[in-house]
Amino acid sequence: MPTFAPPGAATVRAGVALMLLGMLLFSLNDVMGKWLVATYSVGQVLLIRSLAGLVALAP
Repeated sequence: MPTFAPPGAATVRAGVALMLLGMLLFSLNDVMGKWLVATYSVGQVLLIRSLAGLVALAP
């Protein structure tokens, strides 16, 4: 049965940093969505957000 080494300190720090970055991006997404809906319709905001996500994930 294989044994696994515990993760190193650098790996743990990278994981914490990525988790904090993800939480920040989700919060910014929520704030920007609420801010844009005050000016644009919900459909327009969803279209632009979806197109931006498509461009980010396409490559």
